[in-house]
Amino acid sequence: MNKSTKLVPVITLCLCFLAFMVLTRGKAPGDDLSSSYIAGRLIGTEREAHLYSHDPEFYHIVDDPVLNEVVRESRFAGFLHPYVQTPLWALFLRPLCTITDFPEFNLIFLILNISAVIGMVLLTAEMWAPLFRKPLWLAGCLIVLPFMEPLRYTVFLNQTHPIFLFMTLLAVFLARKERYILAGLVLALAAAVKITPGLIVLYWLLTKRYRASLSFFGWSVLLVLATILLTGLDTSLAYFAEIRRISSVLLTAYNNQSLAAFISDLSAGARVDLFSWRMYSLSLEVKAVSTGAILLTIATLAHMRRKLRGATEEYDSIAVCAVLVAMTVFTPIAWSHYFIILIIPLMVLTNRAMESRNYMLLPAVILVAVLNIYPVAMSSSEARADSCLLVRSQFAAGIILLAVLLREAYTLAVDETAVSLNS
Repeated sequence: MNKSTKLVPVITLCLCFLAFMVLTRGKAPGDDLSSSYIAGRLIGTEREAHLYSHDPEFYHIVDDPVLNEVVRESRFAGFLHPYVQTPLWALFLRPLCTITDFPEFNLIFLILNISAVIGMVLLTAEMWAPLFRKPLWLAGCLIVLPFMEPLRYTVFLNQTHPIFLFMTLLAVFLARKERYILAGLVLALAAAVKITPGLIVLYWLLTKRYRASLSFFGWSVLLVLATILLTGLDTSLAYFAEIRRISSVLLTAYNNQSLAAFISDLSAGARVDLFSWRMYSLSLEVKAVSTGAILLTIATLAHMRRKLRGATEEYDSIAVCAVLVAMTVFTPIAWSHYFIILIIPLMVLTNRAMESRNYMLLPAVILVAVLNIYPVAMSSSEARADSCLLVRSQFAAGIILLAVLLREAYTLAVDETAVSLNS
């Protein structure tokens, strides 16, 4: 059987998954996407000054007459979310926003987001989980995915997170292929919109991937300059002020699955209402704990990698997954749909369990999957948040998965060191 023939069932499965998700979820309101669409309609017009306009105290509330007018013009009928991303992203979207109403824009991005999820699965299989290149295993993965609440909520909100997560994974893939300039560009583009993907560069630096790191920093500088030149100094300064503002806010809503939200729950005591939106100033202590946890995880993984003489690709498959999970769980605001990222390590650990016959990994994989499926996990997209068994289920899943990944990384490092000493 030639290579093109082998691709036929893979392509068929992916297209069936895409069609199923679009047909069953095509009427999702796309509330999170609304801010990007409205920003695309505002940027470059006389109404651009309203791009970052929202409530001065509760930043998730938008009540601006100009924005409300644009909403009416666009046929958007959901709950408008505030725009908190780079004006360069709005400028990129402007041509599409000006020729579509929101329903058409929403459908286009639904297809793009689901395609990005498929791309994540295929890239993970190509780099680290060859078991899922087989049609039967790929089919199993694609059958399970629609039951995972992070994906269901992503599609409900039409969150663009999968696109930038795919770009992050693509940057790792390109760096692995020694395409450092492209790797830095792709990661810089993802970080320009979502910021947290840029944490991958810390792992690159500490593991001496200097060319990829320099490429990322170089492209990032160019993107900042392009933002100022193309959108103007005032709009760029408004964006940076927005970043400073939201970085000091902690929203402990039921769908914030971060360590900071968990700490807030504990400090609030037994009477805390987990299903209400509570907004606090992010304390220096909690910010330090969150940042320190991310940096410590990355530094630990990089330190263990230095002990390796071989098997670095196998180690990196575990380490990069651990970095992705850590930068999600330990970021102060980690919405439940961000945990779509767990697909990647679940595939990697399943592949590792089956290929190395380390079947002790499978209970952890199953547990993490179950923690992301209703009724264990909340179903925010279907207004069933209060009927779940565990409100912070994605946080629990992330912590369990991170512990398993760190243990596997340590095992690889120790085993390699033992082999080196005995040889």
